[in-house]
Amino acid sequence: MKTFMNKLRRYQLLAICVLVAVGFALAIEPQKAAALIKKHNTAFADTKVTGQLYNMVNAGSVTGTDWRAAAEAQNKPGKSAGKGGTAVSPNNPSAVLYNQTDNASNNGAPDQDFEAGFDAYDSEGADDFVVPANRVWTVQSVYQVSTTGSGGNQTSDVTFYSNNAGVPGGVVCQRNGSAAVVTAGDTTTTLGSGGCVLPAGTYWVGVQVNQNFGSFGQHFWSNRSTQSGNGSVWRNPGDGFATGCTNFDRQTTCGVGGGASPDFLFRLDGLDNPAIVEPPVGPGIPYPAQSELSDQKAGSVLIYNVYTSGATSGNAQNTRINITNTNPQQDAWVHLFFVAESCAIADSYICLTANQTASFLASDLDPGTTGYLVAVAVDGRLGCPTRFNYLIGDEYVKFASGHAANLGAEAIAALYEGNVAGCDGGAFTAVLAFDGNTQYNRVPAALALDNVGSRADGNDTLVIINRIAGNLGIGAATLGTLFGILYDDAENALSFSVTGGCQLRNSITNNFPRTTPRFETFIPAGRTGWAKVFNQTGAIGMTGAAINFNANAASSAGAFNNGHNLHHLTLNAASGYIIPVFPPSC
Repeated sequence: MKTFMNKLRRYQLLAICVLVAVGFALAIEPQKAAALIKKHNTAFADTKVTGQLYNMVNAGSVTGTDWRAAAEAQNKPGKSAGKGGTAVSPNNPSAVLYNQTDNASNNGAPDQDFEAGFDAYDSEGADDFVVPANRVWTVQSVYQVSTTGSGGNQTSDVTFYSNNAGVPGGVVCQRNGSAAVVTAGDTTTTLGSGGCVLPAGTYWVGVQVNQNFGSFGQHFWSNRSTQSGNGSVWRNPGDGFATGCTNFDRQTTCGVGGGASPDFLFRLDGLDNPAIVEPPVGPGIPYPAQSELSDQKAGSVLIYNVYTSGATSGNAQNTRINITNTNPQQDAWVHLFFVAESCAIADSYICLTANQTASFLASDLDPGTTGYLVAVAVDGRLGCPTRFNYLIGDEYVKFASGHAANLGAEAIAALYEGNVAGCDGGAFTAVLAFDGNTQYNRVPAALALDNVGSRADGNDTLVIINRIAGNLGIGAATLGTLFGILYDDAENALSFSVTGGCQLRNSITNNFPRTTPRFETFIPAGRTGWAKVFNQTGAIGMTGAAINFNANAASSAGAFNNGHNLHHLTLNAASGYIIPVFPPSC
């Protein structure tokens, strides 16, 4: 058997200082906007719509001005200028990803979220593009050829959709409220949260500029006379423009704003990287990295929801922690962080060869301590967090109280390529963002215990909840006060609140959680219930487990022992860790 560790050391860590504007003029009082402009074409320079006069200049007529110069400047020598709408930056780590700003036509369609009084006119345009095979794009900004009443700093809601038979399908990534600069002839939106990560495939980009009509007039996304891929689409859910296009339909069908052309003018900028070709671990379809945190998948970060050991002996209270590298070709370097319930941190490294598994006892590494464990895949040279979605694990845990269970480690997959952003040879810390898009899967925001038995039947249910956040160099974050709802099996409900540190761990009794009436009255003999718990703002990420102990398990058919991880009801995309970075010691 291969040696699974050359060295395993433990540290008590010290503190580680860690847009388009002048395309047209729309002079109109806000109160006269009962019927906003539907036509946006030079043939309708003075267009009468339901009795109101609107003067405008079309977007497509601004040929030869700023937007064309900007588009051409972005296309580097030797690369396609986007003829036909093409990906233009293979093997370029930061560049124009897709350019569809040629062949302008003399019209445009509204793509605007108006103020509350004009909600019926809220509209969105979308066009498709393709991320090439074996590439992964991080789209950081969306450039539109566009016109508006007046420019300035606005915000835009940008949504990337999957392709569903030639029209937008489900939402893949959404960045609402992203900063948008609206200037003469164009709009540039810089996406929030670092952008959107898109693997190879066909997508649709939808844009809606958040702009008050009363102050800035209307915003139009300029059209393109030629079509690439599928024809662009447009929608106006409130049907204020009376086109009938309340759902996405072709611009050429809706005809709003003079939209008789088949495509929009836009460009995508960001990062272009090769897709990782990961070796198969077996026949079948690989488990998608984008699937959320689970104890039934492999990942680059593992959360073991509880570990414990006795202070002097591990016989009655201990944890056997197991970790496996399922990669058939590559070794793994794993940084282990032992988070005590007091929030103090200790760490060590474990290194695994390809296809290797390893086990160790908590009593050997962190005796007399109870908490939870975080395992992070890092690179073997610097210790930077890295994409290595091949780690699986579980644990056998037993308490002196009799509670015992086999719990799967909850795996979080990395979504980026290579090492995590910002970590290099000069880094002392690195950020693990559980954002569900650019770095790692999201973590739960609301947890559920699907069944809790009556104490009158001998059940003692131990509940464990962990806060997934903080600095694993100097101390993890705490849970604070959580809100919960306890239901009996007749659907009656009681609410409660509990307060916890880095880990909340307690048996359900009349004293925990505090309810009125008390738990043993609410869930009497022969009855069961369930519970859910969350921060009322959904602002924190958590994981947890429940372990039931019943002394009558050997003599009663309805008495059982064991446990499981808590169920995930909702997700949080704002959690993460800061971890110290230093080379592995094995």
